[in-house]
Parts: sequence; structure tokens; C-alpha cells
Amino acid sequence: MCPGLAAECPALFPCAMDVATLDPRRHCLHAHPHGLDAGVRSGWRELACATRLVDGNQPARPLGQLVHRRRCADGGLGVVAGPKLCTQWGRHGHAAQRTGHRPGLHAAGRAPVPDTEPAGHHAMKIALSTIGKFHTFDLARELYARDALAGIYTGYPRFKLRNEGIPDTLVHTFPWVNASYMAFPWKHHLSRTTVQAWENLNALTFSRWTQSKLVDCDVYVGLSGSGLRAGLKTQARGGHYVCDRGSAHIRAQDQLLREEHDLWSVPYAGIDPRTIEREEAEYAAADCITVPSTFSIQSFLEQGVRQEKLRLLPYGVNLKRFEPVSKPPVGEFNVLFVGGMSLQKGVQYLVQAYSRIQHPNKSLTFVGSPSAALIKLLDDKGLWPTDAKVLGHVPQQDLKHIMSTSHVMVLPSIQEGFGMVMAQAMACGCPVIASDNTGGHDLFENGVSGYLVPIRNVDALAGRMQLLADHPEQQREMAHKALQQVGNIGGWSTYGDCAMRIFSELHSHA
Repeated sequence: MCPGLAAECPALFPCAMDVATLDPRRHCLHAHPHGLDAGVRSGWRELACATRLVDGNQPARPLGQLVHRRRCADGGLGVVAGPKLCTQWGRHGHAAQRTGHRPGLHAAGRAPVPDTEPAGHHAMKIALSTIGKFHTFDLARELYARDALAGIYTGYPRFKLRNEGIPDTLVHTFPWVNASYMAFPWKHHLSRTTVQAWENLNALTFSRWTQSKLVDCDVYVGLSGSGLRAGLKTQARGGHYVCDRGSAHIRAQDQLLREEHDLWSVPYAGIDPRTIEREEAEYAAADCITVPSTFSIQSFLEQGVRQEKLRLLPYGVNLKRFEPVSKPPVGEFNVLFVGGMSLQKGVQYLVQAYSRIQHPNKSLTFVGSPSAALIKLLDDKGLWPTDAKVLGHVPQQDLKHIMSTSHVMVLPSIQEGFGMVMAQAMACGCPVIASDNTGGHDLFENGVSGYLVPIRNVDALAGRMQLLADHPEQQREMAHKALQQVGNIGGWSTYGDCAMRIFSELHSHA
């Protein structure tokens, strides 16, 4: 038995919480709202903590039933009995059901747009949701510039979004759970069960709120983890649902991380089973899934998702914010890592490879969230370099200077959908050495504007770094090629163009 989130942190929530034992497979949180508006109140009425979500006043149902829907006479969403539908987009964008094929029925069982309403009869409108900010706000700016943004829904507080370049009328915020979680200074001291309960509560309340507030749109793009309800609502209206996944398939991600923690004898609680089931329900219900790298696509294919449902959509880089502002000092060899320090990021392999480099003036700098626990783990094993510098978070202007004066940035991640820091470093004229599981294949040509190495391969990492340390002229040539390469790829505008092509394909086949 473990006291729940409200029991540990009662002052954070505007309602009283009755918390059952937080077994992620069995129990539910029940909330009793007092004085909240209708949109917020619906998010607290019945929160599913296991493999259930609540549909209005209906009893909790398994996620598999939630994604199998039809349009009701009153325009609401109803659950259809029988086997759930699972649709795939064919080569020409048409939805085809795996079971129970019925001509004219579109993805996730939604009613088709009448033939009397030709596709493209009005400007396409796209709504977005993200529980945080991430790349979704970059996409929102591109859609707004093309007069295609219907609105963006976020768990971020409004005062944090003042400089995003999007009119307030198009930005809708529900920060009450997410902002409390992000700002809570002692969350690292909470039990793992409580943290998972809080994160689950965050996703479910945001999902219900987005569903209740969602405007009419032709395409709804929900960042994975909290977009299912709004996606089903859009489909019931005759629109399309895009699940935007920023990493590998969630089961592949969990497996890779579990393996890595086992290798280093570090306890691993695993990704919350509720989160995995929620994401897989989104994958099944969505008309298509956008991912940022071929590594991510491969992970979905290996988990049985058909290729026709997947769309490659690599992220952009702000070429105005990241540019060369200096040059690496001659006679030194400065190695840079940018990101949160963790086993997932492969820091444990970077420090071993760095220790093997033979150079009189080498340095290793870490920028991003530090991890005292990981540093201690590596230090206890005699692997932590005594000359390593840990800077923590730095302002973007300072990061640009650090990247410009580094000889190489190394990103040896065990898994991540697309390391945007790679493009940022390249835009500053800093070549990159990255693992195969970072999206580097979609960003640069191996051996020309950067190097790709297998995950967990210390020898390969050390060999590539030593090559650049021994041959400064090759490092300069690679830096020049990296700058050219990222310029050819383009910034977020190119990303917006690619996204619009994907959404237009869906819209044209309505």
C-alpha cells in the first residue's frame, strides 16, 4: 500500500482526492471537483489509473473499446460492441480495415464526408495539442504562417508562451496539473508510484480537457500520450487524427532502456504500463503516425505497425538562433555533450571513449540537466574523468558559443527519436558523432559531415574522436560540410512544408 499523490501533496490540487492503492494494473483515482469550470471538471470526474479511461458518465472501459467508435445520433461518441477496428493507410492514403471491411467507412469507424462535399472546398484547418511545448509550437508557427492553424492546446502556463509568436486567441492552456508537476521542487523525493500516478493524472486530465475544448478542424495532430480522446472526436466529426510520436515505438523504447539498466545493474521501474497502453491505443486509432527519424520508423515496423501508416517528418533547426559565432581554438580538442545526463543518453560510453583519447589539451564539457546519481555511479567504477566540466543548463546564446568553440559534439544515445541538438551543433559549425539510434542517418552523411557509430560501442566512439583529434584539417573540413549540410536541410519552414504535404494527403482523401 502506498499513499497516493493527493495524500502526499494535498495542497497542489483544487479538489479532494480519494486514492486507492496505486497498483498500475488494478486501481483508479477518483476525484471530487468543487467549483471547477466544466472543462476542468470533466477531467477530474473519473480518472483511470490502470488500463481504463472514462467516457463521460459511462463506466470505465478498456482502451481497446475506447478506440472502437461510431458517431451517435446526437453527434457524441458511442462505443460499438464487437471487435475493435484497426485501420491502415494504403499507398494512396485510403483507409482499409483489417477486420469487418465495410465500404465507405473511414479510419477508426468514423462516418465519411458526404460525396456532395468535395475535398478542398475550404482552407484546411489543423489543431495541435502537446502537454508541454516541444516541437509542437514550432509546427504551430509554421501552420499559422500558412493560415492553417485552428488552435494549439497545451499544458504549459500562458505566461510561458508570450514569445511563441502565436496569437493568444489560438493558444489554449490547461496548466493546472502539468505546471504543478514541473514546478514541484521535491518531486525527486516522491515515491516512484506517486510520480507515475501524478504523470498519469497529468496525461488523462489534459486529454479530457483537450477533447472538451477542441474546435472543429480538418486534421488534429496530438503529441503521443494524451491525444486519443481529441483524435476520436475529430474522426467522429469527419476529420483526421495524426499521432505525432517524437521517439521510438514506446515498447521498443522501454525494452532498450530496460536492457541498458540491466547492463549497469541500475534498478529500472520501466515505463508505466498505463502509458504504454494509452500510446498503443493512439497508434491503433490514428489515421497516420508521424515520427522524426528512420530509426523511429524501424522501431514501429518491428512492433508490427504497417509502413503505410507511418510518415517520416524530421525536425528543423532555427538557423537564426544557431550559427557560428567563433571557431574552435587551435591546439586543443574540445568534446561537447548536450542533453540530460542519463543512461539513455549513453554518457557511460562517452566518458570511457574520452578517457582513451590521446591529446595534451583535451576537454569534455556537459551541458544540460546533470545527474549526481549517474556521476557517482561512474565515479565508483573509476570511469568518471576528473577533468570533465558539468555546466548544467546554459542560456541559448551561451550554448551557441560553446558549440562554435567545440571540435566535436558527441551524442551516443541508446535511443531517441531525433536529437535536435545535432542539427543545432552542425548549424554552429560543430561536427557530430552520434549513435545509430539518434536520427543522425536522416541529418548527415556518415563520414562526410559527421560520424555514425553503433550503440554501446566504446571502441568506435574513441576511434572517431581520436581521428578528429589527430587530424585538425579533417575536423575543419567536416565542420564546413556540417554547416553546408544543415543549411541544405533547411529550418523549420522546410519542416512546415513537409508537414503540410502529409496533412494535405489525409485531407484530400476525406
